[in-house]
Amino acid sequence: YIFYLTYIGFFHLGWIDGIYLKYGGLEYQNLDKKQFYSQILQFSSFLILISFLLFGFNLLIVTDPNAKYIYNMTII
Repeated sequence: YIFYLTYIGFFHLGWIDGIYLKYGGLEYQNLDKKQFYSQILQFSSFLILISFLLFGFNLLIVTDPNAKYIYNMTII
């Protein structure tokens, strides 16, 4: 099950990396705070949606209780 944990970092699909590449060289005072707030809201909504989809898939498909527990803990 450790194999599945190695893929958790891919679920953000480069979203945070793109923000860092776009704004990485700017000073904090020059950043658009409203833009970052909306990005954080969108990113959080995206991760919550993915988590609910994976959790639902886990409830419907996986039958082994041990595997179900591991998947649930990974999703959380």
